[in-house]
Amino acid sequence: MMKWALSFLAVVVACLISLGAGWYQSQQLTDLRTYASVLRQENVTIRDSISQKPPEAETAAFPLKSSGDTTKDASAMLQVVRAMVKNPNPNIDESLAVVDQFAKTPSKTLKAFLDQLLESNVSEDHFKKIEDIALMALVPRDPESVLDHVVRSPYDPHRFGQHVSKAIKNWTARGHQHVTRWLEDSEPSAVRDNAIASFCRAIGETDPQSALTWAEIIEDPTLRGETLTVLEEK
Repeated sequence: MMKWALSFLAVVVACLISLGAGWYQSQQLTDLRTYASVLRQENVTIRDSISQKPPEAETAAFPLKSSGDTTKDASAMLQVVRAMVKNPNPNIDESLAVVDQFAKTPSKTLKAFLDQLLESNVSEDHFKKIEDIALMALVPRDPESVLDHVVRSPYDPHRFGQHVSKAIKNWTARGHQHVTRWLEDSEPSAVRDNAIASFCRAIGETDPQSALTWAEIIEDPTLRGETLTVLEEK
């Protein structure tokens, strides 16, 4: 009787152990499936967040290699520069890299870059910094594009004095015809007044009469008086 009871008890214990092991394995499988589901969800979330990152976050630093597509190259430049200027601790090496990149960039691409900058949502402070570097690089190569840009720039036109003066001086050295045509076709503005004053100074010694004639049509009375004074002293 005792042996029978012990055998029965052993069978019951074995059954309980088997059931416990099965439940434990089942629970582990459930936990693993849950964990796998979480991983998949996190992976999707990470992938989505990557796909939603702003373009500038995925770009490489300068120098950039030309793709042969002017618009594409200009867009890539804008993305890199925007990423750089957003850095709260700007690196001087990055600034030098921007200057160097712009100096090596073809005029056509640099002009497209400035056009895209006008359409961008870059803050005013960053806009001015980027614009200034680009214009410095463009002045000696395409002065007309510089003038066309500053006329359209959304911020204080009086800050372009040096760019306008250098562009007009550079352009005038190649001949007067295109400069005078640009001045005649331009709408009255502070930029146009500065351009006329710069043109007058550029031709003051070689063609004083034309310089005086142009100076008279400067709308800003202060700038007109200063320009006439300079011409009379030559």
